[in-house]
Amino acid sequence: MRVLAVSPGAVATDRIVTLMRSRAEAELGDADRWQSYLARLPGARAARVEEVADVVVFLASEKASYVSGTVVSVDGGHGGNLSSFT
Repeated sequence: MRVLAVSPGAVATDRIVTLMRSRAEAELGDADRWQSYLARLPGARAARVEEVADVVVFLASEKASYVSGTVVSVDGGHGGNLSSFT
């Protein structure tokens, strides 16, 4: 039996964008400056949903048949800490 987990970081979903816009409005006085929070990420952007899905598809495939007992971070090097967005 294989046991795997995928731990995504910030993903460019409507919820995350809304959260960042709200924070930018509160902290910066301008909701349109929400993208300035992305500069805190090593890749300077949030992941696309497809990028996380690609990892899941790979892990479910025979190409990853010897991968087990691990958590795969899909966070662009951010370390899984979303506290900068909350």
